[in-house]
Amino acid sequence: MAQMELPPGFRVELVAAEPLVQDPISFAFDERERLWVLEWPSYNWELRPDLPGLDEQAPPSSRVVVLEDTDGDRRMDRRTVFAEVDWPRGIQPIGGGVLVFALPDVVFLRDTDGDGKADDRQVVYGELPIPANPHAAPSSPLWTIDNWIYALQTDTRLRHVGGQWQLARAGRLGGQWGLSQDNEGRLFFGYNGDHLRGSLVPVHYAVRNPSYAGRAGIDVRVGQDQNVWPHGLTASVNRRAQLRDEGRLQVFTANAGPSVYRGDHFPQEFHGNVFVAEAAGRLIRRVVLTEKNGTVTGGNAYHEREFLFSREERFRPVFTAGGPDGALYIADMHRGIIEGHIFVTTFLRNQAVERKLHQPFHGSGRIYRIVHEGRPLSTAPVVRPDDTGAWVPHLGHPNGFWRDAAQRVIVSAGGTSFAPALKELSISATDSVTRLHALWTLEGLQAVDEDILRGLLKDRAPPVRRAALRAAEPLMQVPRMVEAVLPLMEDPEIGVRRQLLFSLGTSRLPQAERAILSMLERDAGEPFMVDAALSGFAGRELAILDGILDRREWEVERPGRRELVAALATAITNANMPEGLDRCLRRAVDGKEALWRRLAILNGIAASERRDEASPPPGLALLDKVQEPELRDAVTKVQARFRPPREQPGQAGTTEGVKSGTAALIEEGRKAYAICAGCHQADGRGLAALAPSLHGTERVTGPPEILIDIALNGRDVDPAYPSMPPLVGMPDESLAAILTYVRQAWGNNASSVSPEQVRTRRGAR
Repeated sequence: MAQMELPPGFRVELVAAEPLVQDPISFAFDERERLWVLEWPSYNWELRPDLPGLDEQAPPSSRVVVLEDTDGDRRMDRRTVFAEVDWPRGIQPIGGGVLVFALPDVVFLRDTDGDGKADDRQVVYGELPIPANPHAAPSSPLWTIDNWIYALQTDTRLRHVGGQWQLARAGRLGGQWGLSQDNEGRLFFGYNGDHLRGSLVPVHYAVRNPSYAGRAGIDVRVGQDQNVWPHGLTASVNRRAQLRDEGRLQVFTANAGPSVYRGDHFPQEFHGNVFVAEAAGRLIRRVVLTEKNGTVTGGNAYHEREFLFSREERFRPVFTAGGPDGALYIADMHRGIIEGHIFVTTFLRNQAVERKLHQPFHGSGRIYRIVHEGRPLSTAPVVRPDDTGAWVPHLGHPNGFWRDAAQRVIVSAGGTSFAPALKELSISATDSVTRLHALWTLEGLQAVDEDILRGLLKDRAPPVRRAALRAAEPLMQVPRMVEAVLPLMEDPEIGVRRQLLFSLGTSRLPQAERAILSMLERDAGEPFMVDAALSGFAGRELAILDGILDRREWEVERPGRRELVAALATAITNANMPEGLDRCLRRAVDGKEALWRRLAILNGIAASERRDEASPPPGLALLDKVQEPELRDAVTKVQARFRPPREQPGQAGTTEGVKSGTAALIEEGRKAYAICAGCHQADGRGLAALAPSLHGTERVTGPPEILIDIALNGRDVDPAYPSMPPLVGMPDESLAAILTYVRQAWGNNASSVSPEQVRTRRGAR
């Protein structure tokens, strides 16, 4: 602790240390102020044989432990092993138990006999992937203000109401470790090399239209500057090139556990800031957010400094969260080597062995609390365990932890007996955050009515108006409810108008559709508006496109209109509507159409998911007549998308998309590709801010030497993605199999890669 540096006025306090806590990777407090910790002692166990002085041992079990402060000194002194689990990836107390991501399952654990240990285990859902790269596995469940539990790297969200679990699809959140929400429920996460991303629109809208994956606003870069500023040397990182000349880490490479500060202990200027842990750099970044025009950006609060830095090499902050006392809590896994075993380079291994950072390999762990010396800690509400209604006033607690806890307890209990008090609070509370929690608690109890919504749609706070629109969606087939929301078409806040587009998309009433098109005439160029509209157009895309192209008001190109027309063409093509696609193609070749609209249609078709159609659409032949130079490139892309599949003798029964090469090599590569899928995804489409798509790019389908060199040397030239570590430790045969699979799957049509080719390029490194 003496080696930690903090800004003036702050200090670090110890909450727990080994043996009370060991190898902690995440934690969460419950409403009884118990600290639930997820321990992963077997993390990186595969690395042990490669390190000197470590004996052979069976990997220890992972654990859910409960830490308690029994004497009131704010330091944990009791440890109870609640349960042993496999592949722990996140924890969320709820409903008298705890939800745990224990891959491949999501389990709900309860103690029914009061001995402090789980004796009831319910699998909520399963069959989640366990990737070769653990840093890209499904993780980090978080109960949010809209009463759903979201997580990273999964497209399923959960809801616990009245003791029952509900599952629904949601847009897949990226990120690698740690998920947090702000006061209105916007989600924040990050990638190893991209420290802060955000879902600035509700993520479930991304899957509402099966023909169009509208991800605008779902995975937005919030942290604009990836440079880090350790206050001392940080040599134990994966590659020398990651360091400045003087030996300090220069960019984020192992960040984790972002948390939005929503407590009441830090000074006011810290409220709404995001704290991000960087395990390799041994630091914590404080990000100050700025909101403008419906989007959010963030920057370092200090000039070439960080909020916290430790000069102790085993300090590994892997998780942060606000606590019931308003302090900022930190999980320190306390390991010399934090890098995943499949990516450890010779440079990092030598750094660790030279300074004996690999011993002890596991068993250490700390949880710290950062407090402000001049301000009191938050006080906990006093509520009897059997008095759920007593939680209602605490929806207005100044500490966001207690607001969340109060809402979670009430919604999990279910029933409508609290509805009158909640309705009164949603109207009369002076603080908008309190009104927001009261509304969402009513929604969780299914006790929202038209009268409450009509009032809240006029609330002076934009977040409350946005929430009221979401809560009104089940009533959007009622004409008077649609009429009640239409005045928000002129709302001065773009985020409210954007939410109106989302919410009107649930209605099939003509006045709702007219309102959407009217808003798009003005607002199509505003952030995320096109995808907001498309999410509600499922099954109506062709009629909408015809309506737009037939209106005189849409002849002139304005911001966002080209993107809207292209998105509609993409959805029509994805929906496998032959008539619609043929009509799009005929519009694209019609010389009477404005050139920008023809180009938008062609680009939209080319961006669709469909490819290699055995029966090309009839209108495809008309594209040969297009002579305009501005359109020829788009025409070529559309024609290539619908190219009939080539016959490949001897390839029957092999992996989808296989065009050449031996079936055995490809099957081996398909299995070994798991090491790449954590970043590039199982379908090869990549993930924003983490890894680019492997579909049809020159790096993948060009001369094999290009891809072989990337695999052997790594890649660090694209600012949109973090650097890819080299896979030089992989055998020639395995690497050749993976690269062959990548070059021939998903519609790629490139030659296979032989072990001899890999061996030759390896010798030329």
